[in-house]
Amino acid sequence: MRRLITRTTWATVGAASAYLFDPVSGRSRRARLIDQARSKIRREVDKLSKRYRYEKGRARGALFEIIPTEDFPASDEDLLQKVRSEAVGTMPGSVSHVSVSVDDGVVYLAGVSRDQALEQELVDRISNVKGVRAVRDLLVAV
Repeated sequence: MRRLITRTTWATVGAASAYLFDPVSGRSRRARLIDQARSKIRREVDKLSKRYRYEKGRARGALFEIIPTEDFPASDEDLLQKVRSEAVGTMPGSVSHVSVSVDDGVVYLAGVSRDQALEQELVDRISNVKGVRAVRDLLVAV
């Protein structure tokens, strides 16, 4: 039985070698095989990458549920997105001319101010967002 398995294995290796190293079509067969292998590897890497991002988000969400939000050190990008969605995006007037940036928990407002009341309301709203340490109003009045 062992001899049969050995001979079958070597026959398979020989047939595969003849198929892949054929002088007429072997080169294109090898190239196609390499392309298919690379494509499969890329698809698997993409799947793993998506799964990694998904699990990372789930873990981060679980962490936010366990640790109170006000004690958790949010990144500046996260805080900027939070300020834009909670404070700037809900403003009744137009504040599209205002540039918002965050550095180490401090929110900086830059641009041109056309309405002092609207500017003060924006500063108040941003101050009420959890995670904001301070607001620096650098708006220039017109």
